[in-house]
Amino acid sequence: MINVHRYQHDFRLDEIVGDSAELKTVFICPSPSLADTTRGKLNAAGIGLDEVAVNTVSGFIAGESKKICPDLKLLNKSQMLLLLRSLANRYFKNLSHETFICAFDLFSDLRSYTLDLSLLIEVLDEFGQEVSALVKLFFLELQQVGNIADEHLVYHQLAQAYRSPASLEMAHQRDQLPIYNYLFYGFSHLSAIQVDFLRSLGIRENVYVLLPDEIYHHGKSTDWIAWLNDNYTQPIDSKKESVVVDKTSCSLVRFAAGNLGNSLQDLYQNQISADAPPPHIFMMELDLDFNRINSLPLPDLSFKAPSDLFYCELEQLEEQLTSRWFSAPFSRHGQEQLIGDIDQYILSESSLPKCNYRRIKVALLLHSAIDEFTAHDTGDECVLGYADLKLIFMSVGLRLPRISSISLKHSNRKSLLVSSVKEIESSSLDRPLWVVASSDSSRLGGSGNSSYPRSVLSFLATIGPVRRPQLQHEFLRYHLLSSLRREGSILLLESEIELEDGWWSEVVKRIDNSCSSAKIMTDTQKIGAEATSSSLLKLATKQQAVLPKWITASSLQSYLDCPRKYYFTYLDPISPRVTIQHVLQPYQLGEIEHLVIEHYLSNYTELVEQKHLLTVRSVMARYLKTHKINLSSIDFASSEVEVVHYTENGIRLL
Repeated sequence: MINVHRYQHDFRLDEIVGDSAELKTVFICPSPSLADTTRGKLNAAGIGLDEVAVNTVSGFIAGESKKICPDLKLLNKSQMLLLLRSLANRYFKNLSHETFICAFDLFSDLRSYTLDLSLLIEVLDEFGQEVSALVKLFFLELQQVGNIADEHLVYHQLAQAYRSPASLEMAHQRDQLPIYNYLFYGFSHLSAIQVDFLRSLGIRENVYVLLPDEIYHHGKSTDWIAWLNDNYTQPIDSKKESVVVDKTSCSLVRFAAGNLGNSLQDLYQNQISADAPPPHIFMMELDLDFNRINSLPLPDLSFKAPSDLFYCELEQLEEQLTSRWFSAPFSRHGQEQLIGDIDQYILSESSLPKCNYRRIKVALLLHSAIDEFTAHDTGDECVLGYADLKLIFMSVGLRLPRISSISLKHSNRKSLLVSSVKEIESSSLDRPLWVVASSDSSRLGGSGNSSYPRSVLSFLATIGPVRRPQLQHEFLRYHLLSSLRREGSILLLESEIELEDGWWSEVVKRIDNSCSSAKIMTDTQKIGAEATSSSLLKLATKQQAVLPKWITASSLQSYLDCPRKYYFTYLDPISPRVTIQHVLQPYQLGEIEHLVIEHYLSNYTELVEQKHLLTVRSVMARYLKTHKINLSSIDFASSEVEVVHYTENGIRLL
């Protein structure tokens, strides 16, 4: 049996468990982080993991596959890339990397709808002849290979096994049927293959899909919600049933464009006490990078940077091998030549006094990926091309170790966590939340556009649920407002966004700021409250702003439109954006070189290569920190080579 369990903002997981205590209960979550959060919520409710199990959907599928389809070998995305690229090379000469990736992504997405290629033939021509031929080839290859499967085929095989007469007969012979309650929690989308799997699992066990009641009423007949049960054949009409929308109590802080840093510093100084847990800061961005985090003017920041520690080493090795072996896009070299270079690279790194274990780890992963790629080649001698090596490096990038939180500055205090809004549902329960939304953030509202033509979407909607961007935005808004209900939570919102983006204006309507636990008003709010014709001059005089020498027509119109805009434009101008430098200018390189020579000659009398290199790195690090310059590892290495060369000549001359 499969059911949709609808819940409100204040629901508790222990209530759901209590309703079905006579059966074994298993929570299944889409990600490891949400699974950890679910375990924490159950533990806080006094429910131990010996009573209720929590698993990820990938872990659950892997476990079921081993029991029911033990001979099936599941390939992850990294392995599937290598297999299908090797296959494509047999039939397509000089296939570009971009064309292959386009075909691979299309193949992966279409497989989530159906494994029957005949159903998709009529829409494949919409994507061009070469891409269409590649997708057909990939489908046929996986049909012919007996024991190799992607995740979609595993879902399909398990669904068929659950429906088989032998499986049902075995289930009926047990003392009790069903014996499990499977609770699928935290899913914002289920594909057609996954829906079919759940419906098959529901024949044997109790399957519950936990869904916010508010989201349920935003569903349409093409959404995955409607595909879960045969009763949902009609569009869900929110007018048929009244929905009680609770207000969210939190502090709302509005700030002017370019004034985020000041607002964060004020909050940090006024709201964080020594004995209180520091907040978890969520940036309203889907892809949060190191430079964006580093621009926040707060100490003790801790964050996850999955591409900083290993990916830079991978890029450096890719550049080194590409420049050595591949002078043209379609130049080709043998596997043994590349493997020899990689082995030499590992030996040279291992022999250094302070070897870089990250480089060695990346090189070993690359060695393994090349071996795996060439194992799929049926020829006598495997010859690798530029596009092959690029694909192999992409595969290695998917195998890099996950990085835990690292802090920018050492402190005895507990660090502030910074994360992307994608992780807000998995936020820790022991910290208040600060959500930051500025015009630099990703646009999360709007209608959203699919990458498929309308004709393709219409056809796919007849096969299975289509991912609808508007529904994803509703899930995001629900999780945002639910998280902000936590005590001490604050939403920092740039004023212009609320006016320009309907998504954010709807969020603000749902916030009951009158019940805020902390009353905070930024300087811009104070100015806006006092910005009358009489108070502007007093405010300007009090804050030592420069009064304009004359009044122009445009300035007068600016005042009539918005007194606050007039104040910040003519009385106390502020920079609209904070500029962060990411490259070294020529004059800055010259300053660094002079500092290196001065520092070296004040400590040493003759040129020693190792001491010279250490001096260069020390001086460069201090200079970059003093001038707040953030260089990538590649730019740093390039600048370092130039500084070493010129300062070495200068030291020898002096």
